[in-house]
Amino acid sequence: MAEFRKRCINFEEVGNIVDKRHAPDPPGYDLVAARESGTVAASSVKSKELLARKQQALYSQATGHFKSIGFMAFMMWMSGNSLHLFSIMTTASGIYQPIMAIVNCTQAFPASASEEGKLDIWQPRILYCLINSLGLIFAAYKVNSMGLLPTSVSDYASLFPSPVLSEVSMPSVLL
Repeated sequence: MAEFRKRCINFEEVGNIVDKRHAPDPPGYDLVAARESGTVAASSVKSKELLARKQQALYSQATGHFKSIGFMAFMMWMSGNSLHLFSIMTTASGIYQPIMAIVNCTQAFPASASEEGKLDIWQPRILYCLINSLGLIFAAYKVNSMGLLPTSVSDYASLFPSPVLSEVSMPSVLL
């Protein structure tokens, strides 16, 4: 009988309010485990939100280069199609910067940023390379409009072999 009284709850009401502070926990209830499970659920939600923010940051890093590529394209367009020092320098920069960005995309999006496979770094890398490829395409268009790309057959005339002579002319009078 004493065993039964150990788990007996005495609901003494004081002013219609039940005093719950003095009530013992029910059998099998572990307060520490209940707190940890609530913490684990909250931390998993927070970690999912953190991963979503990091993934969004990777995409914003990938698309952030679009502004600089657009500005470089605008500068190349404003420099004109004639061969001057400024137009040549902006076009060379328009070629060099996207190529170096594509080559160094593994440094911009390192594999350690994926956090053991939880983040997808391939799609931001591909988007980053596509945006830089657009800048490279515009720079190639600029080089073509400046007349520096060999696009016609006459540009390759020096590579053609000279024809073999079939006739020889000689003077009729020897002096």
